[in-house]
Amino acid sequence: MDKQLRIRPYQITDLEDILTIFDSNVPQYFAASERADLIRYLQEEIADYFVVLQQDRLIGAGGINYDADGTTARLSWDFIDQNFQKSGAGTFLTHYRIQHALAKENIDTIMVRTSQLAEAFYAKQGFHVLERITDYWAPGFDMVNMRYQP
Repeated sequence: MDKQLRIRPYQITDLEDILTIFDSNVPQYFAASERADLIRYLQEEIADYFVVLQQDRLIGAGGINYDADGTTARLSWDFIDQNFQKSGAGTFLTHYRIQHALAKENIDTIMVRTSQLAEAFYAKQGFHVLERITDYWAPGFDMVNMRYQP
């Protein structure tokens, strides 16, 4: 992993860079129709959202939302620029969010709802499949509900 990686909270000025990175992951990891959902999330549903930078270049982003029960954190809307995938940036961002969530009082469960296309990545991070729903996000993009069990 490049030691120049760092994470900071999302700022509204990051929006265009985040959308460009999202677009770089369509159609390999996301359906184009999900872009509007991402914008709505960033404008209305955001809880904790972070960007990962290599030196000063924004190369990825990912968030955490919290269930009303106060004990469950859900990793959300994470992606890394296509040019930086397999560099360790995704693992760095995922570990950061797991630790951030676990540092909150009462959080004892971490979940992620992802697609079958990122399932293997999350399995390597310690997540296990609980449920699978075909074509949930869009045709060809299944929802895989996973729980963190280190």
